[in-house]
Amino acid sequence: MIDYDLTERAVQDIASARDWYDRRRIDLGNKFLDTVLASIAAARERPTSGPEVRRGVRAVLCRRFPYRVYFEVKPDRIIVLAVYHTARDPHKWDDPQRD
Repeated sequence: MIDYDLTERAVQDIASARDWYDRRRIDLGNKFLDTVLASIAAARERPTSGPEVRRGVRAVLCRRFPYRVYFEVKPDRIIVLAVYHTARDPHKWDDPQRD
């Protein structure tokens, strides 16, 4: 399994969604985080298995939660770029102006 790094955008995405789920039900935010980490682990094990959504950027879906993890594959690691809700405009996952 290769290493991974999170961008600041990905950290913000995860924290925001986790907080939102925690406000809905106790411990749901932790379940969300576990699901995101499992998706990242899958990408680390098979970095080229996710579809390429843009040149050099791939994505994997999270199970149970409607989120997609976007990442770049480097020779020795993946870089997680964003964790974005699947119901939102898929072209805006990397928009710096999105919330």
